Order: sequence, then structure tokens, then C-alpha cells
Amino acid sequence: MGKRYGTVLSVVVCFGAAIFFSGCSGEAPRPPTQVNVVENQGESRINALAAPDGATEVTPIAPNTFDLRILGQILRVLSPVSLRSGQPLLILREGTAPLAFPGLIVDEFIDIDQTATRQVLRVTVPVQSIGGILMQNVALPEGTYCVTARNARITDPQGRYLAAGSVRFCFIVYRHAGTVKSTIPTFIHFRLPQVGTPIEEVFLKLKVDPSAATLDANRPVRGYLRVLHANGSINLERAPVQSDGTLEFRSRLGGPILGPVSSVELEIVR
Repeated sequence: MGKRYGTVLSVVVCFGAAIFFSGCSGEAPRPPTQVNVVENQGESRINALAAPDGATEVTPIAPNTFDLRILGQILRVLSPVSLRSGQPLLILREGTAPLAFPGLIVDEFIDIDQTATRQVLRVTVPVQSIGGILMQNVALPEGTYCVTARNARITDPQGRYLAAGSVRFCFIVYRHAGTVKSTIPTFIHFRLPQVGTPIEEVFLKLKVDPSAATLDANRPVRGYLRVLHANGSINLERAPVQSDGTLEFRSRLGGPILGPVSSVELEIVR
């Protein structure tokens, strides 16, 4: 992922070859031509605390484990990187679902890592299998982070699902107008194919904090999608995040057949 790690969710999944995807003009998705799709939507489960400059006192407890004194309380947190007192932080509280997808089922541990130069800094965090919901607090200073879950299923209310060997979502933590924010999606709507059906009439729509659209004119925040499945692979780059915080991938008619999916990676990074 190289240069795109200058500073990510998905989180997660939309499928097809690059030639079958088009940019998004905001029009409503067309109805599917097949019933073998997985469709779901909802607001992301995010319980985050933004700690500004000078607001925290950090005490190391063990590798990747810290006590934070903030706002009169002490929080035990995990982090892939070393934390220091007074550092602005985004604290993803226990109960947050950083992979964001509604209907997601994963293994009971996820990895959160940061790539700093040639070194990968990582922490493993226990989660609830249904939803990938954090069971411990995670604190992240500014930077680019990736969340990886394994043996994932993306499901819908009708019980249909799409399985992937691993799902990796990369996002940034940044400061805007003095507040620590991130590009973790706040809302997701997807229609995805099931294995053995054409990659067409499907879409992935995301919404992030609108401030991401104006973060850096020289390096705008963009979405990147990579999918590896038995019948091929995808390497897609989309337009920058729109002024309202939206980002969308959508297929055209005539897509290839989706094979068993080994890995999916979505980045919302700059």
C-alpha cells in the first residue's frame, strides 16, 4: 500500500474489476437484477473520546497497555504505539465497532497496526464476534491505522451473507479545528454479490466526517479498494471524499462472476 500510507475501514467490501466500476454522481442505485445479493445499511457503532493537547496523563502498565487519566477518570487502554502525556488522542471506547459494517461477524480478536517507516506496530484486541465490537478501549494518536479481522461474514437481515478470509480497513486519525477526528465511517450502505453471481448492480456507500474533505488540498482523502477472489483481483482508486463526507463505489452491468473471497481491503486515507 506504500505511498498511500502517508497517513485508511473497511472497512470493508465492494467487488468487481476496475473496468466495471464507475464514479458516483449521487443518483440512487438501480434495483438489482438478481436476488443473490447481500444488502444492509446503518449507522456505525462508534463511541469515541477526543483528547486534546495536554488533557491526558499517561502511565505505561505493560507492552501496548496504558492507563490514561483524563477528565477526572482513569481509562485502561491498548495502543499499537507508545503514548505520552499531553498527546492529543482519539480514544475508541469499549463498545465501538471500528470495522463499521452492519451485520458483520468476525473472529474474536482483531489486529490494529500502524506502519511507521519500515516498522509495523501492532496490538491485538479482543472483540465481540458479532459486530466486531471492541471489548477494551483503544487509544490512537494522529497517524494511519489498519484494522484486520479474519474469517469474516457480512450479513443482511434476510440471512444472506458474503464470506471473506480477511477484511482490512485502513483509516487516518487527524486534527481538525483543534479536535481529534478519524475517517472511520459513520454510516454504511451496501449491496454486495454472493459467491457465484455477477459483480454487477452492487454498490458500497460510505459517509465519514465531512472535515476529511478539506483536510489537505494537496493530499486529499481518497478511498482505495482492493479485493482478491478466486476469479481475479481488484485495485481501485476512487475520487476524493465529497464535501458532505460521502464516498461511493458502484458497479456497472456486465461484471465478472465473484469467486470465493480471500481478502478485502478498504482504505480511506490521504
